Amino acid sequence: TPPSITAAITPAPNAAGWESADATVTFTCADSGSGVQSCPAPVTVTAEGGGQTISGTAVDAAGNSATTSVTLNIDKTPASVTAMVEPAPNAAGWNNTDVTVTFACQDAGAGVDGCPAAVPVSAEGANQVVSRTATDRAGNQATTSVTLNIDKTPPSIAPALSTPPNAAGWVTGDTTVTFTCADSGGSGIGACSPPVTVGEGASQPVTGTATDVAGNTATVTV
Repeated sequence: TPPSITAAITPAPNAAGWESADATVTFTCADSGSGVQSCPAPVTVTAEGGGQTISGTAVDAAGNSATTSVTLNIDKTPASVTAMVEPAPNAAGWNNTDVTVTFACQDAGAGVDGCPAAVPVSAEGANQVVSRTATDRAGNQATTSVTLNIDKTPPSIAPALSTPPNAAGWVTGDTTVTFTCADSGGSGIGACSPPVTVGEGASQPVTGTATDVAGNTATVTV
């Protein structure tokens, strides 16, 4: 009668059958007849990969033998996760609309178990951090984050005349229209129309435009 031999894996694999660290296979041998002559020593497995077979053989004093094997799946490398911002920010790093952060995950080992869902962001503000974590089937985790700057509010612009008109609405000499632009609490002013000097004539429209760093605009005409 051959001896008995069983194998145990430490640590035990997760519910998906994967290890996220080195694993040791230990063997337990027994023989109620002539007794066990040899039982395999523990085997530590460090290599990553699925379907790794570890076998061990027990031999009793009468020369009978029995073999058992276990299959190991080891993945110690976290999945990769990348974040994408839609629509993409402008060259200054600002968005002037609502934003959706989407995630792409890959894992060449155990495979991706969970990839984060898309995150819509509508709140205005600078340095808004969106972080999410991806998990592979072995339980390894990887986290990524993006920083969002959102400004959906147009700036303000106000005109001023160097020579104010009289009660009839006329100016008796050249006048310069200057513009004051502001963007309180937003991305800041990116461009403000320069002063415009106006000569003789009636009903002459002078238009100025303010643009903030996020690309929002405001226009005024005098």
